[in-house]
Amino acid sequence: MNKQQAINYAIDKVKTFRDSSDGIEIWEMPNDLFDIVHTMNSNGRNHNLVNGGKKIKTIYKESD
Repeated sequence: MNKQQAINYAIDKVKTFRDSSDGIEIWEMPNDLFDIVHTMNSNGRNHNLVNGGKKIKTIYKESD
C-alpha cells in the first residue's frame, strides 16, 4: 500500500466509526510500508514510534 492508498483507505474506514472523536493514524514505517492505526477518542497510540515509524497524519470522522 502506498501513501495515497493508505490515506484513501483511512478516509473510507473512518466513516464507519460511531464516535467522531475517533480517528485513523497513518504511519510510514522504516520498510517504506504504511500502517493504519485506529485511535480512540483522540488519545492516539504511539506504538509505531517504538518501531521506528513516523506519523504522517490522523484522519477524523466529519461531524454528522
